[in-house]
Amino acid sequence: MSALASVILPTYNRASVLPGALDSVLAQRYRPLELVVVDDGSTDDTAAVIAGWQREHAAPGLEVRYIAQPNAGPAAARNRGIASASGDYLYFLDSDDRMHPDLLEAGVKALEAAQADCVLFGFDTLAASGRTGAYLPPDQAPLLSLVDHDLWGFTSSSLKRASLVQEAGPWLEDCHIGEDYEFLARCLLIAKETTVLRQPLLTVTMRESRLSDGKNSAAGVASRVRAERAVAGQLTAARSRLGDALLYRYTGRLLRSAVNLCVSGHVDAANVLLEIVEQLGHDAGDWRARLRRQALTRGRWACVLLLRGAGVGRAASRIFSS
Repeated sequence: MSALASVILPTYNRASVLPGALDSVLAQRYRPLELVVVDDGSTDDTAAVIAGWQREHAAPGLEVRYIAQPNAGPAAARNRGIASASGDYLYFLDSDDRMHPDLLEAGVKALEAAQADCVLFGFDTLAASGRTGAYLPPDQAPLLSLVDHDLWGFTSSSLKRASLVQEAGPWLEDCHIGEDYEFLARCLLIAKETTVLRQPLLTVTMRESRLSDGKNSAAGVASRVRAERAVAGQLTAARSRLGDALLYRYTGRLLRSAVNLCVSGHVDAANVLLEIVEQLGHDAGDWRARLRRQALTRGRWACVLLLRGAGVGRAASRIFSS
């Protein structure tokens, strides 16, 4: 008999789109399967929708559990789901995404074939306009792809062993943007083996609010910075194992993010990221020179930093001065 797989589905006021996500779980070829729906304080018809769906879609090998809690955010809802799940494999599904029928079957098969803790896979995209696309993970080490910002760490684009999730610890509940990236980074850093399937196994809905969702608001930027600070701490702790080359590439990500934040007017947040860059480079003799060369090859970005020196000067001046 196959091991149990658990799908954890947090939702908040998504009654209109939730049936599509539920149907995609029902359509999974893999059994036995457990679906844990965590209603994060919805004020719409979510509870009634789920109750009606359960009555109409009872299926052998599928157990559905509904948990309601006061609104605490998606990370807290996922943590509640983890605590309630019983499966050997855990999959986090956003309530507006759709699993392809072979997602769990292919994911579990890949995990077992590679004796891996985590499998990453691609996804199709569907925009509100009806435009479709596809994303496949890069053909390189997943952690390297993540720090290069080439790996899209969406919540639904990986399957993990429950043992890995337990070892990684809870999702950051004070982050509502960037928490999926931070959690994936944490898992990749401790996974004994990670494998990649370069095929789409779900459809991600690229709604307009998903692209913005307060990402550039003050609260959204603060959340992104908290997530980035957490990732930086994890990479620093693993520095002796990872080596400076990976951290060097990661600082490139931070520099790009800092410039973009500066351009959008979030100068204090840009300073925080630049200070993280400085801290990461503290022990490497030629770190600042390498960062200067890297930034100067990006011309436009380096100029923005220098022109706005009065705003980002306290960190930038230390990094970019000789």
